[in-house]
Amino acid sequence: MIENLFQIERDAYKDSIIHRIDARVKIAIAFAAIIALVAVPYSTMIYTVGIIFFLFFCILWACTRLSFVTYLRRAWAIIPLWGVIIFFQIFLKNKYYTEYDVLYSLPFGISIYAQSVEFAFILLVKFVICISFIILLSSTTKMYEMLEGAARMGLPAEFALALGMMIRYLFVFGYMFRKINETLKTKCFDALIATCRTGTASANWVILLALCSSGPTSRASGCIPACSAGGMVGTVTYLSRGNR
Repeated sequence: MIENLFQIERDAYKDSIIHRIDARVKIAIAFAAIIALVAVPYSTMIYTVGIIFFLFFCILWACTRLSFVTYLRRAWAIIPLWGVIIFFQIFLKNKYYTEYDVLYSLPFGISIYAQSVEFAFILLVKFVICISFIILLSSTTKMYEMLEGAARMGLPAEFALALGMMIRYLFVFGYMFRKINETLKTKCFDALIATCRTGTASANWVILLALCSSGPTSRASGCIPACSAGGMVGTVTYLSRGNR
């Protein structure tokens, strides 16, 4: 996931017609597509509208010179998580239909309705296309350009400042995580080792990030938490060159 974060930013620094478009234009296109799709009534009309918008997205993506496999990987990382929520819609009744036909009856009084399945497909089409335009925006716009463009479009200064700090330290912690992982591998230590007790691997990273955030980099980088044979958390301190 960390490497995917850096790869998205690397793709944003590539050169193409879409990359050179002003960030405000790309933000406006993404928001216009999302608002238009959300405004479409919950009916089978969404299939026709969805095809039109998805073809438009494919044309824009082809102009980015990015591989379509890249889009599929990023979409696959997002859709399954939220797709679970959409999947459960087939078991529920909603306000958009007045009559429901039972397709399958399951134990414990659970039923799958034909109208609910149709509603779930409509939600899926809307969600996939909205996510596609977000992926297009993030893959072709640098983070700072996106933030500047949003500020010029009227984003409140407080929000812009908060988002700027979040984006800045998101990459800082991502870089820190990658360097820590590389350092641990040189010590023949895997922070996510399966032999550690439950929660130990997570505790290792929490302790290490806290140590790295509490002092100078030269001193904090010498503190490496390690799992002992019994799965407990220990701290092995290596003297850095500045402390000798």
